[in-house]
Amino acid sequence: MDYIKFCIAILQLMVACGGRITSWGRSPFGNDEVGGGLTSYHTMMMGVDWTWSDAELLATTISDKDGDTMNGRERMVVMAPRLGLEVIGEGDHIHLEPKG
Repeated sequence: MDYIKFCIAILQLMVACGGRITSWGRSPFGNDEVGGGLTSYHTMMMGVDWTWSDAELLATTISDKDGDTMNGRERMVVMAPRLGLEVIGEGDHIHLEPKG
């Protein structure tokens, strides 16, 4: 996945899932400061950390025709792989990077 396709996928997820990006790109030094790996996608501007407040989760919750509900975080877990992204749950946030 090239950088433009990555950015387009991230924008699609922002529109569909809401929430906020808390980290995108990092210098190698900054990445080391937060305990990031040596080969972190963050240092190539292709790693994104994403989170939602309780209010954002509520605001992004939608119901389908059968009454099943899904919030923005749940929707992202489904949508991101379809856009070529790997989803890594990190507890209080989701990390996204290109598959592979």
